[in-house]
Amino acid sequence: QSDYNVLDNLYAYSYDWEGMRISSSHNNNLSDLVGESDSDYGIYLINSNDDILVNVSGVSDSGFGIQLSGSNNNIITNSTGSSVSYYGISLSISDGNNFFSSFGNSTTSNGFHLSTSFDNNFYDIVSYSYTWEGIRIGDSDNNSFYRINSTVGDSNDYGIYLRNANGNYFEDCIYINGTPDVRARYSVNINSNTFLNCTYDTEIVD
Repeated sequence: QSDYNVLDNLYAYSYDWEGMRISSSHNNNLSDLVGESDSDYGIYLINSNDDILVNVSGVSDSGFGIQLSGSNNNIITNSTGSSVSYYGISLSISDGNNFFSSFGNSTTSNGFHLSTSFDNNFYDIVSYSYTWEGIRIGDSDNNSFYRINSTVGDSNDYGIYLRNANGNYFEDCIYINGTPDVRARYSVNINSNTFLNCTYDTEIVD
């Protein structure tokens, strides 16, 4: 628990725990950081609000690259979350965050994953998964995505998957690719999800 700090040019590594954990810490400025873990999150924000992260990288073999949990109104810019086994960048119960020019990458899970997270904004993000959905939005409403690129490496899963998700907005998509490209499922009002100036080839709505 620590507020109003400035941290830059740091590398943190752990084999068993998070590479870097920011817990109940607010209004901090973090730049040019790398958090790496073999077994847990690369970078983990939990119950932390109003932090600014610039040029940070979270890397994990068997955890999430970057995870926000119960963390609101943070700004993440030019940052990368990479994982072999789980999500590249994940938000859980986290609202009002802004991501700019960031990259989520996973070998066996989602590049970006949202769970029970609302009113987040994503600008110029790239999401890549080799074997699962590029972007998965579950139980999450009113999130906005601008100029995104979301692809699946082997094209056997969805570029974007909305599951029980409503009121999400996509504009000026750069590239969406999967099989199908987009799937929306189990939403109370599926048609409330909007794609404006987004070109893709296939979709399933069920």
